[in-house]
Amino acid sequence: MKVENIETRIDPECRKEFDDIREKVKEDKAENGISNKRVSDRAITKMIVKHDLWHRIKDDLVGFFYNKKAQVQTKSLFEFMIVAFLIIIIIGIFLYTHDVIVTNLLSPSLESAGQVNFTQAVLDTMGQINTAALAQANIIGIMILFSMSISLIFVAYLTRDENPSIFFVIDLIVIIFAYILAVYLANSYEIVIGSIPFSTIFTSNLSFSTAFLLLLPRMVVILGAIIMIVSYAAIPRRREEEIAGF
Repeated sequence: MKVENIETRIDPECRKEFDDIREKVKEDKAENGISNKRVSDRAITKMIVKHDLWHRIKDDLVGFFYNKKAQVQTKSLFEFMIVAFLIIIIIGIFLYTHDVIVTNLLSPSLESAGQVNFTQAVLDTMGQINTAALAQANIIGIMILFSMSISLIFVAYLTRDENPSIFFVIDLIVIIFAYILAVYLANSYEIVIGSIPFSTIFTSNLSFSTAFLLLLPRMVVILGAIIMIVSYAAIPRRREEEIAGF
């Protein structure tokens, strides 16, 4: 792993002033008859706290914490919970609406018009779609939630060495707040599926997704823990990743 010295962690303007400090130290040594060898980075580091660049270094540190590379990985849990909640609700509403439309089209009053058999036409077209959607909705819903979970872990893996260790504490705090929000969302989901007239769609055709959302607080804690492990486990980057720029 490449080790960066202090000069590579600051902006070019600060680096230039560090070089000026070196030159001044060399001149002072030359005037006092001291060996004029190169000043080490350690010596420059000791001089930082006594130099007026300190406030600029603090700005660089703040920028490091808030730039695009350094970010709290677990903050994505909030987006994950809200999107998961909305997706399952939308899928349930779509299934119910489509089923009602197909059922109404199969009404005896619309059985035929002249020589056109509406019932058979509906069964051969929208009826097939409705049957497939109701049968596969359970798998589709849980696969969407599973894919979203895997994507969070994958992103944490790709950015695993870009965050400072202090973010570990911040991640813990974020998970606590995410857990609180997950409790509210799980309770809201339970109220929604208990109050709407088509709750059987969620309990029968979306049973896996419903179980996931009702257990959302537990799932969020588990997912957050996995993200933190991947982010702070100091997994070394492979050469292929460094070449690809991940």
